Amino acid sequence: MEWEAGSRPNWDYQDLLSRLFCTNPVALGWAANYAPATPPRSSRGVLLSARTLMHLPPGTDAFTGHREEVARLVSLLGSPSTAAVTIAAVSGAAGVGKTALAIHLAHQLHDAYPDGQLYVDLGGTDTSPAAAGDVLAGFLREFGIEGSDIPEGLDERARKYRACLAGRRVLVVLDNAADETQLRPLLPGTAGSAVLVTSRAPIATLGGMHVPLDVLPETEAIELLSRLIGADRAGTEPDAVRAIARLCGGLPLALRIAGARLMSRPNWTVAWFADRLADESRRLDLLAVGDLEVRASFALSYHSRSAEEQSAFRMLALTAVSFPAWNLATLLDTDLDEAEQLLENLADAQLVEIAGIDTTGAIRYRLHDLVRVFARECSARHDTDDARRNAARRLVGAYATAVTAAASILHPGADPDIYNPDCTDRTAAVEIARADPRRWFTVEQPNLVVGVELAHHLGLWEQTWQLAAALSAMFEWRADWQAWAHTHELALDATAKIATDGYGEAVILRSLGALYRELGRFEEAATMLTRAAAVFRRFADQRRWAATMKLIGDTRRYQGRLDDALDAFSASLLTAQCESDDRSVAGVLNGLGDASRGLSRFAEAGRYFTESLTIYRNLGDELDHARTLVRYGLVYRDQWNNPDALRLFDQALSVFEEFDDQRWRARTLRHIAVVHRNTGNLDHALGLFEESLSLFDRLADRRGIAVTLRNRGDAHRLAGNRAHAAADLTRALAIFESIADHRWIARCQLSLTDLHRVNGAYDQAHHALDTAFDIIYRTTGDRPAQARAQRQLGILCRDGGDYDTATTALVDAHTLFTNLGDELWIARVHASLARLAQCRGEDPEPERKEALAICHRRGITDPNSTELVLKEW
Repeated sequence: MEWEAGSRPNWDYQDLLSRLFCTNPVALGWAANYAPATPPRSSRGVLLSARTLMHLPPGTDAFTGHREEVARLVSLLGSPSTAAVTIAAVSGAAGVGKTALAIHLAHQLHDAYPDGQLYVDLGGTDTSPAAAGDVLAGFLREFGIEGSDIPEGLDERARKYRACLAGRRVLVVLDNAADETQLRPLLPGTAGSAVLVTSRAPIATLGGMHVPLDVLPETEAIELLSRLIGADRAGTEPDAVRAIARLCGGLPLALRIAGARLMSRPNWTVAWFADRLADESRRLDLLAVGDLEVRASFALSYHSRSAEEQSAFRMLALTAVSFPAWNLATLLDTDLDEAEQLLENLADAQLVEIAGIDTTGAIRYRLHDLVRVFARECSARHDTDDARRNAARRLVGAYATAVTAAASILHPGADPDIYNPDCTDRTAAVEIARADPRRWFTVEQPNLVVGVELAHHLGLWEQTWQLAAALSAMFEWRADWQAWAHTHELALDATAKIATDGYGEAVILRSLGALYRELGRFEEAATMLTRAAAVFRRFADQRRWAATMKLIGDTRRYQGRLDDALDAFSASLLTAQCESDDRSVAGVLNGLGDASRGLSRFAEAGRYFTESLTIYRNLGDELDHARTLVRYGLVYRDQWNNPDALRLFDQALSVFEEFDDQRWRARTLRHIAVVHRNTGNLDHALGLFEESLSLFDRLADRRGIAVTLRNRGDAHRLAGNRAHAAADLTRALAIFESIADHRWIARCQLSLTDLHRVNGAYDQAHHALDTAFDIIYRTTGDRPAQARAQRQLGILCRDGGDYDTATTALVDAHTLFTNLGDELWIARVHASLARLAQCRGEDPEPERKEALAICHRRGITDPNSTELVLKEW
């Protein structure tokens, strides 16, 4: 071994063995014994007291936050070990407050270390960090050792330094360390003393406690800024203080600089400075005062990295808030292993943070907001526009490929050729997306939106609309209306900038039309869809034309314009059949079935749904098969065939639970609840409505929430819970008004009309009914709704004593329902006419018998059931 050849082992090996065997190099015979018999004296014979070794910089009264970390460190360092040197290491990004915490803590621990405190800035982030030998020479001089008596070698200096600390209780603060190699010679050798280290990269191999330091949470950031500028000034502009805390990202250095600038300018308002700081292009310029500068602090870490790591860091400016490693691999056009290593190196330098592991099992990374601004500055300075555009093109393309792969599993046949990936693509993104598409999309949704924004910002017009178009099926599944609208507005703008034939614009218009239909903006939806259909017709794209006509049919169906819906569906069906597009055929049959149900053509609806179910079964599409079962169940529900309706709903619900289709699960629970409400099982119905509401709330599906609230409000009306009914119906109405869904506004107003009627508030009832009439007759053209509104008018006028108007309205309702062929609603009108006859003093029996006869023909013979069917509510 090395020392057997006449020399001694290197310092690291000596240190390792000394710790392992609880001894020291002197005892092992590798070094001279410098330990003095008495405390050292200066050349003048003065006894050196460690009390004179007070090296700490001044603390600050404004130290704020990191309470948990301070408590852990105080617990460790406040009672030094009697067996070994106590070591605590604090790591964190630039500006996070490591030095401030160490100095604050060291001052707190003054009494625990009566023999003094040593402090040194090791310059770990400088291009040339302090040499351990030079630091030791400085410490030895502080102990009173003359320069001529300081050994030349590092090992000898370290031993003499340890000898000076022996028997003393000294806290050694080693600030801004570079690495373990720099630190090892500076560690005391005997128990009693302690070491507090700060560094950007974690120092893990020295043992002891490691405390990572993060930015301040918002409350503590606001507290720090308020203490810096004064509580009175902060109290007058709390929103502006909060905004500055957010713009500084909770970074203590940035907050201190912002506070110092505000303190130096007492005439500035806090809001004025916050507005200037909101400009990202100037933010780092503003966060500089005196010798403090956020940009310079980040630059030290950046310039200490290799050229490859610097390039990777700059490219990360193109990523979203959190991102997986494959993002960097795609940006750099390198392999995943290389990207992961670069990210780990940048994480060690505290330029990148590890955000955690997402639900797909992938590690995610992130940049602090101010670090991201710095990365963009570096990229603007060192990378060409073409380099950034090419990197972004690769990233957006990878996301488009992955989302198309995910959509092909969740929504087979949903525009497969918009961005058609190679089915053998085995990139990391595609493999994760295919493995669990729902979970992948949920995790990556913010990044996908940022991808569209990035492509648009860089003028990648084709990539903008193609990624947005690929996302529409996923947005619909998640009921993510806001993201859908935002990305497609950018996409529409992108298509306008492409000097082409308008095909891309048509694709986006069709998707926006589907969104507006969901939002209840029916006329805008119809206009967009009609424009898109014309383009597809011009290009002889029969499949997309048929799909667009189906959407037009859906829009008209949602409006209640059921005859127009049937025309659009029929045109779509013929084309889809000519194209041998079975999946589209099944979808159109669904639309035809629903429209036929709305027109009370129940036999036709049943035939359409049965044919659709057969196609989906042959395709092996369990989800769309289940969705068709739900629609078919509504045919049975509307005919008061509740057992068959529940049977189909239950079958579908089990599929939605298996596939984790939360939106359709929520819808189906609502439909089941309505059946139980209609049959008088109100407690069970209310529980199901609550479960459905919870799911819609989780999905942020406002329309789903509103429909469920309206259904539950009707349940409360039926149960006589008028206050609860009013609350639910009012909430539902407010949501429908906010999304301009006129058809459902009218339905809510009809429910409120009857609630006001029962409460005897006839003026309010007439006002609500007038609003409903205006919508139904002037906006939607919904014939079933017209019939129900006329019946409601007849009931209201009857109870208000206006028997002539009541008679006219009920007769009109009877005519409309007769034309629709809806026997149960005809029976309900007869029941209302019977009550009107009784109010007039006439014989109600003929009308009552007619109502009962219709119920009996429909197989409803139980007295309780007929009472529920004919009940006015």
